[in-house]
Amino acid sequence: MRRCGDLGGPNDTRKNNSKEALKHLCNFIKNNQKVNTVVMTAPPRYELLPSSCVNKEVINFNRQLRKRIAPYNNVKILETDLERGYYTKHGLHLNSSGKERMAQRLATAVDSFLKQKKEKVSPIRFYLKNDFVLQSEWK
Repeated sequence: MRRCGDLGGPNDTRKNNSKEALKHLCNFIKNNQKVNTVVMTAPPRYELLPSSCVNKEVINFNRQLRKRIAPYNNVKILETDLERGYYTKHGLHLNSSGKERMAQRLATAVDSFLKQKKEKVSPIRFYLKNDFVLQSEWK
């Protein structure tokens, strides 16, 4: 992976920036199709009720994110749907167990990129003066 960044999170969905975030993220992916990218879903806000407008917007944002990223083979979605026990008492940030769990998920996503089969390369034929054919493969 060649790039790393942070676009936003549940605070941004609270501020109604989710459409703008999706637009910028999709533009980044479209313009960097040769770059393997891991995109995390927005986590729920456990300090709020599940029926809160913020959590409803997080659900909507994640649905749109999955839908818009589905066509790209160079993008993996990292789900942040951890249970409440992986968050601190106030319910907004991950605790140490949650951070460890997300690190494991990230490592699995990166590993899946590394294990993908490389494109099969066709041999290139070189014709020499005496009609002898030498085969070579690009690596």
